[in-house]
Amino acid sequence: ISLNPGVDRRAKSVVMLLDENNELVADTVINARIRSDRQLSYRLAQEYLDAPDASDISDAHKGMIDRLFIFGADRLKIADRKAVEAGVPPSVPFDRDDEIIIDIDPDEASRFVVLRKERYEIEEANAQLSILANAVVGKFLAAPTNDPDVSPIFRTHDAPPETRMRQLEARVRAMVKRHGFGEDMCWDRDKETLSDYFQRIPKDAPYTYFRKAVARQARMVNVGAEFTTIAGAHHGTGSEHYVRFTAPMREMSGIDTHHTTQER
Repeated sequence: ISLNPGVDRRAKSVVMLLDENNELVADTVINARIRSDRQLSYRLAQEYLDAPDASDISDAHKGMIDRLFIFGADRLKIADRKAVEAGVPPSVPFDRDDEIIIDIDPDEASRFVVLRKERYEIEEANAQLSILANAVVGKFLAAPTNDPDVSPIFRTHDAPPETRMRQLEARVRAMVKRHGFGEDMCWDRDKETLSDYFQRIPKDAPYTYFRKAVARQARMVNVGAEFTTIAGAHHGTGSEHYVRFTAPMREMSGIDTHHTTQER
């Protein structure tokens, strides 16, 4: 929870009921007032997951982080299963060990600096929570309405064409051969999903840069997502409808989505 502690915040909130496998059972969108009792960060959450006995966060927060981590893993499996059932390729994986960001130099405002930012495993779990909330609001806004002035902005995303996936499979095989790895390091898309294959590639040498190359090539076969007023599916998130709801201050579409949700 990134909110400042001890402060009441008015919010548009998504309430979701999940079963023991973290499948969505029921949901609703409500007006709420939130008061956080502690400001947490991805770093603090990951430090607890890496060394639980050394963490000084409360037992209540530890339980919340544990549940979030399990939720994230379950939702990734659910997304893969739904893709297989729909007969489309699962969403391509991202190598989230770190990322490159460009920021203003804190010592000289007229200069930019390039930084390497570490990505934590708990961030992926939290991303799955945001994805599900965005899908719930997308479904809410896609429902019929008698108000012609309410026009939501959806985020749609088509699955990559079959030809691109076959090309990726051949490209990975060629990289495996060039690096001198065993045949077991090839990807057979008829036997495993792309995300399952990516997860079994070791992160350590000599596979470190091979793993990054596979992630890069996987992203390249994807097609771009679009903002549109016409409701449609989002392949990358496995959602029937999708909007940008959980980060309203980052972009105009998020601000508009909150406004439209309130109007509904």
